[in-house]
Amino acid sequence: MINKTKPVLVLIFALIIGTTTVYAYNEDSLKISTKQSENLDIKYENIKVLKEKNASIKFIDNDTDIDFNTVLKIPGDYIEFTVDVVNYSSIDAKISEIEKSTLTEYEQRYLKYEVRYVDGSEIKEDQILKSNDKKTIKVRIEYKYDITEEDLPTSDTTLNLNFNIIFNEVQ
Repeated sequence: MINKTKPVLVLIFALIIGTTTVYAYNEDSLKISTKQSENLDIKYENIKVLKEKNASIKFIDNDTDIDFNTVLKIPGDYIEFTVDVVNYSSIDAKISEIEKSTLTEYEQRYLKYEVRYVDGSEIKEDQILKSNDKKTIKVRIEYKYDITEEDLPTSDTTLNLNFNIIFNEVQ
């Protein structure tokens, strides 16, 4: 009888410990991409991690998409990086649409997700990226530090975020 209950008790103990010690673990996946008319040649280049605190990051990128995964474990953890958007076309390009994931109301209580130009200005529709020019974008995902215990997630959280810039030729 004792031999049968021991594995069950170990399993219950492991579940209790596992669920209570990882309550603040977040994994963020972000995909940044460009869509463009076929006459445009716009690419992402020069990814640089600017700052990070207790965050690991793995980039998977090609010229028109950047995917990354990062882990933010506790309040105060963050990752911040820049990437250049380069217009190799012989024509100017205009932002026709921006698609950006939004955090749920609950996620906004403990996370902050921003995509802006490196100077802090907002990326907007109708902005022009001139031929053979580049703009630098800054991405920051942060596990807020000024939160209460009630704001913390109660289980592991995996976020799938995206940011997509759609360019068209300037007419």
